[in-house]
This record gives sequence, C-alpha cells and structure tokens, in this order.
Amino acid sequence: MAKKENSRYAEAGVDIDRGNEFVERIKPMVAATFRSGVLTG
Repeated sequence: MAKKENSRYAEAGVDIDRGNEFVERIKPMVAATFRSGVLTG
C-alpha cells in the first residue's frame, strides 16, 4: 500500500498494522472451525 494511502487511513483512525496483528492472532481460532463440510472458494 502506498504511503499516501496509509496516511489517509491513519487520518481516519485506521491502524493497518494493528489490524494485521489481529488477523495473525485469530488465524488459529479460525482454522480450528474448518470441517469437512466447509465450503471453500
């Protein structure tokens, strides 16, 4: 993402790095919900 775009998100109160950290923290929990009947795509 371009630096200018990042600053616009930051101006709006969005912290991209914190969002990415959150995604990494919940990945194991999300993966634990995978079952054979889950549709993928």
